[in-house]
This record gives sequence, structure tokens and C-alpha cells, in this order.
Amino acid sequence: MNNTIYLSGAHRTGKSYLATIAAHCLSINFKEANLSGAYTQLNTSPQDTLAPSMYLPIQELMLARMNSSCIQTAKIVDRSHVDLAAYAIYHLRNNPELNSWLTDYVDRCLSSIDKNAVIVSVPISSLNIEDTSKSFTKDSAQAIEDILQGLYLHPMLKAKVVHIPVQATKIYERVQVIDDIRQ
Repeated sequence: MNNTIYLSGAHRTGKSYLATIAAHCLSINFKEANLSGAYTQLNTSPQDTLAPSMYLPIQELMLARMNSSCIQTAKIVDRSHVDLAAYAIYHLRNNPELNSWLTDYVDRCLSSIDKNAVIVSVPISSLNIEDTSKSFTKDSAQAIEDILQGLYLHPMLKAKVVHIPVQATKIYERVQVIDDIRQ
């Protein structure tokens, strides 16, 4: 298979680490999405508490980064467009005045994934997902995971979704799932 594999999942689940190891073991081209760079470019950080309207330019910049040619030519990427949609929903879910923007953004995220791509869902496992800044918690990771599960079923998402089994906690088991997809 010659199509891009996007890793998807809640924060702190090891997507970047898995992509790095898989790329090395399977000799495939890896690109780090580096979405936190969007925060830096806009002089903020993922740990900052932002007004809901401040998430709009960040999310738009992240989508532009995900749609850039360097990401599109990779064979494995450590984030997916579905993740962008899930985080937008999570951060803006209690702001009805932003619903039309959010609906449009989710549609654009899901429709910009190539139908031949594969999204690999990385589960929350026994990994330690607590962040020292406390901006990332198990509760927020579970909320993101729940949103992602719904988005994987969205009719606008044409890419195939493969779920890494929750019991696959060893890195070599997760790499094997990715290798199986490539066959």
C-alpha cells in the first residue's frame, strides 16, 4: 500500500513515538505534524487557557499545516485531520455562537483526508497521560477519545479507519498493526 497512514488519538497516547518507531522499523517516510508550532506562531502554547474565539485561528493554521504538501507526501504522520476536528469540538463545544464555524471546520477537516489514506486509531491505554501542567488529564483524554470515536463514523470521512486493539500495549504490537495495513 502506498497511501498515507495518519495516527489518530487523544493526547499523550504515544502517537509521535509510535510513528517514529514504525517509520524506522518499516523504512517509511515519517513527517511530524508539529501542530504545537501553530500555537508558537500565534504567540501562545497548548497549555494556555484561551478564549474560545482564539482557538479559531489556531485551528485554521493547524488545518493548513495538515494540508501542506510535505505532510501529504509522507507515508506516516503522527496526527490526523480527525484529531483537529475532535480538538475543535472539545474546546468549542459550549459556545453556540461558534457552531456554524465549527460545523464548517469539521466538514473541511474530514473532507480533506484522501479517501485512500488510512487512519490508525491509537487507544488510551495504561500510558501515563497526566501532564505536569495539568492541562492534559485522563478525563480530557477520554473526552477527546469519545469525540474521535463519533467522528470515525462521520459520513464525510472517506478514509479507512483501523483501530489498534486496546490490549496491544507493546510498541512492537502496534508497529505490527501498521505493517499489516501496508501489506
